[in-house]
Amino acid sequence: MELRWSYLIVLLGGLLCGCGDDDAPVETTPTGPPGVIEAVVKDTNNTPARRVEVRLLADPKTEVIPSGDGGALLNTEPARPSTEGANMVMVKKLKTDDYGKFRIPDVAPGKYLLSAGVPQTGYSRQWIEVQPGQTLTPTIKLAR
Repeated sequence: MELRWSYLIVLLGGLLCGCGDDDAPVETTPTGPPGVIEAVVKDTNNTPARRVEVRLLADPKTEVIPSGDGGALLNTEPARPSTEGANMVMVKKLKTDDYGKFRIPDVAPGKYLLSAGVPQTGYSRQWIEVQPGQTLTPTIKLAR
């Protein structure tokens, strides 16, 4: 009788702890060294657009976007305008320089919405994907 109880306890223990279910965890977000995004924003006349707002947005399903220095680029500032999706989260906001250039360092690998423009010059919105250690140089041309 004692042997049966021992066998039953071992059997139940194996079922409860999931022995035999050794599937590897599924990785949902890319990992690796951070990347860089740099580009020149051009207006409808194909000239550099100076002092234009550029926004890097992430899907809110992304939990934390680590930067290369161990910090986090993700903040909870609401993204705007609403046409970019009310659920998007602002990762970085900056302006182009006098030559239409901008640079965003320490971007965690993953997919983002890159948005640029103002009402006077037009807008550009595009989905981009940053690979580990990559310097991404998207073409950004504003349209009205």
